[in-house]
Order: sequence, then structure tokens, then C-alpha cells
Amino acid sequence: MVTVAAIAGAAAGAVTDRAAVSGYDLVRSMILGGADGAAVILACFVLVWHGRNVVSTRRAARDAGPPA
Repeated sequence: MVTVAAIAGAAAGAVTDRAAVSGYDLVRSMILGGADGAAVILACFVLVWHGRNVVSTRRAARDAGPPA
């Protein structure tokens, strides 16, 4: 998923107005777009992981019952 997001970000960066200025700007836009795409997916993964962790901790506490 990270690779796909990086490729999509690079493609999105390649079609910007700034990328059309020169070859250097095209490569720069693709690199930055790829890094942005990968960062978004990784941030989403972290949020989902923490959310699942909170839910499972609360479920375990509920199933354990009141403290003895």
C-alpha cells in the first residue's frame, strides 16, 4: 500500500504546474509527491493501529469484570 501511495503521489506531483518548468522541477515534484503519498498512508496506518489498540484494551477490561 505504501508503494502504491508513493507512486500515486509521484504521478500527482508530475502533473503539477511547477513540474512543467524544467526536468529538475519534474524530478523534485515526483520525489516530494511520492514522499507525501507514503507519509499519508503511514499516518493512516498509525491511526488505525492505535484505534484498534484502544478498542481491544477496553474490550479486555470490560470482559475481565470489576477489580477484585
